[in-house]
Amino acid sequence: MRWNNWLLMLLIVSLALTLMEPVLGQGLGMIGPGRVTNSAEAYCMNRGGIPQSGKCYFPDGGYCDVWSYYNGTCPSLASREQDMWEAETYAFLNGDTGYTASRPSNYGVPVGSYLAPGYGTASYWMNEGSRLYMAGSYEQAATMYTRAVNLDPSLRVAWLNLGNAFYFLGRYQESLNAFETVLYMEPQNAAAWQGKGLDLVALSRTIEANDAFARARALQGQ
Repeated sequence: MRWNNWLLMLLIVSLALTLMEPVLGQGLGMIGPGRVTNSAEAYCMNRGGIPQSGKCYFPDGGYCDVWSYYNGTCPSLASREQDMWEAETYAFLNGDTGYTASRPSNYGVPVGSYLAPGYGTASYWMNEGSRLYMAGSYEQAATMYTRAVNLDPSLRVAWLNLGNAFYFLGRYQESLNAFETVLYMEPQNAAAWQGKGLDLVALSRTIEANDAFARARALQGQ
């Protein structure tokens, strides 16, 4: 019994150390990956920013809260300009130079070619998901694809890739749900039938899996 208690303690300590292990991020101009403490900081660094003290600092001098940037809720450039315009208008109309914008002028998403167009849109998150998926970061890819389909449920490619990401994570029922969503929109999608078959095999639903594989083969042969 005492030996079992020691094994349990070692397992708990190992798990705690694993959870405390920082993740890696690769920023622009870096020779090797740098250590960051969470996925939001890694995302900041991977997009060319520098995570520091809860903020993501961009090469154009702008910055944003690191989790806001990761979640797609940073103010846009237009929002920054609108904020400054309101401050200037208030000062002009009221002769009050003490009024300031509600945010600093450099708070918001960065400006420049290193920021993909359409920040925060469904297409943006789908592209981010694909980039992470190709890098083997399936957990983060699934997060990005989920954001994409929440914003635009008609994105069949995002649903299909979400199913693939969930499959590689061993989340077979969620993967199956994603593939079935694709098939609801496009019943002739061979890739979705193939993915559905793989999930059904993993879920020990062999007869249904064979039917799904047969449907995939028939469509691929057309």
